[in-house]
This record gives sequence, C-alpha cells and structure tokens, in this order.
Amino acid sequence: MTEYTYAKAAVPAGSLPNDWSAYTKEILRSGPGGKAPDAVVSVMQTPYNIGLFTALKRAGYTGVLSDPTDYDPGLLAKDATRQALDGVVVLLQFQPFESDSPAMRQFKADIRKTAGKEVPLSMHMLTGYMSADLFLSLAAKAGKDLTVESFQKAANGFSDTGTLVGDRSEPKGQKESFGCGALVRLTGGRYEVAVPFRCYPPIPFR
Repeated sequence: MTEYTYAKAAVPAGSLPNDWSAYTKEILRSGPGGKAPDAVVSVMQTPYNIGLFTALKRAGYTGVLSDPTDYDPGLLAKDATRQALDGVVVLLQFQPFESDSPAMRQFKADIRKTAGKEVPLSMHMLTGYMSADLFLSLAAKAGKDLTVESFQKAANGFSDTGTLVGDRSEPKGQKESFGCGALVRLTGGRYEVAVPFRCYPPIPFR
C-alpha cells in the first residue's frame, strides 16, 4: 500500500527559491517516525527539480528521486544538470529514444531526413511527430473524399496498436490517457531504460 507522506504545492511558481532548506527539511521528516520517505516524486519543471534534487542529495537523501519532465538529451550538455539529475528516474508516456523498436527507428530516420543531419531528440519533436501521425492515420481511414464529416466519422471509431505512444483509441483518448509508459534513469551522464515501455489499463481523467 502506497502512503503519501508529503503532498504540498508549496514552492512559489513565479521564481526559484534561493534556499531549499525549508522544503527539504519538511520532506526529509515526512516519513513514518519522522524519517525520510522512500521516494520523492516532483511534478515541477527542470530548473526547480535541479534545485530540489541537489538540495536533497546534499542533505544526505538516498531514496528514489523521480519526475515526469526531465527526459531530454539536451539536458546532458551541462555538467551541473547531469550531476543534479544523476540517478533520477523519469516517467515517460512514450517509447524512450533508447529503445530499438521498428517504430523508434523510423522516427529517428524521419527526423534525421527532415533535419538533413543528426540532431538532439526531444519530447517536443515526438509530440509533434505523433500528432501528425494520428492526423494522417485518421485521414487515411476517412478515405480519398476527405471532408470534415468523414474525418470526424473516422475519428469516432479509430484505434491502432504498437505506436510510439502505445495503443491509441478515439474518441476514448479525448477523456482517457492511452495508459502506456516507461521509466528511464539518468546514470553516468546518459539515459538508460529502467522499465521497458508497455501499456496498462487506462485511468480516466478527472
């Protein structure tokens, strides 16, 4: 059974704290008996995560650090960022770039062809790529005489499997995630797949 020992939106959204000690002290005493929790999951963006994770490590925290935002090969270009995020486990809702599936190989080839060279990959690239892929898949199902009505009809009963974001289904996907994910860990300056990408029963949005 999972116990949430600390769940506060306490960090100011407008600016990075100069001193994280107020937050780290509370977090590190939030577990049973005033001890540190087994894992700290941050839902903040990278600059905030760097500050929080660095402060937790300096305070001696050795548990699991995780977030859903810090997966970007571009982050590895800076020594300070690599050190701050070293060991952090990141949740992805798409196949990691480190996977060797046919779909990932095709994605990399398409990006390389479009850019005319090797370029750093990012979540934004994959989001745009898969948005275009979904549009083209729906348009293909609608047929040659594409209209707003035929497109909407195609979207009202569309599903496919094995994509970079898992098993897609519409219109269910407008209210539910596709329920697929993977975990990667930043180790020694590079991302490694910690838990391979797979699909699970979807959880409805609330």
